[in-house]
Amino acid sequence: MDNLFYILASVIPSVLFLSLVLYILVIKRMSSPKLIRTQKPLRLIGVSTKSSDANIDRDDALLWEEFKKVRVKHGLPKPMSTVIVRLHTKKGESLYQYFIGMVGSSNNLPEGYEYLEIPIQTYVTSRHRFKKGTSWLKSATKIKFYIYDKWLPVSKYELNRDQDIKAVEVHNISRKTGKRNTQIFVAVKEVDQKRYL
Repeated sequence: MDNLFYILASVIPSVLFLSLVLYILVIKRMSSPKLIRTQKPLRLIGVSTKSSDANIDRDDALLWEEFKKVRVKHGLPKPMSTVIVRLHTKKGESLYQYFIGMVGSSNNLPEGYEYLEIPIQTYVTSRHRFKKGTSWLKSATKIKFYIYDKWLPVSKYELNRDQDIKAVEVHNISRKTGKRNTQIFVAVKEVDQKRYL
């Protein structure tokens, strides 16, 4: 019994220390999910394609190249933030619309770009800060996993399928520190409790 006590006494501090390290390295870099209600539509210009979860890595890379190609062709400045939008899969379809762009106007739309307006709605949002060398996709996947698999199931919210927009990602790099930021906005609505009565 005494041996068990000494073993636990030596192991528990190590476990607590490792938990603290994990918190500092992983959790602290990701902000806790917050609910927000946007005040005005977000107007974007960019490029889009049909994609699926199986092909998103390839399609994402190709779309980034297309977005940059059109921007350079028209002499547009490199945006401080780029925005990725994923729309809900329509009923009976396996593909969804995937958009990469930047804040812009439908007026004088550059050839090769399309216009997309994000409506006013409620989102759950979380931000992840990370160093150069980590891919944007990996950062976004980490946040989405936390929101979809950890936060949503225990919240009183669900995905809002009443509108086309499923999720919005905003990516930017600090000009002062070089650190990267990814912020995800997932469109949600309160669960209708009457369905469970």
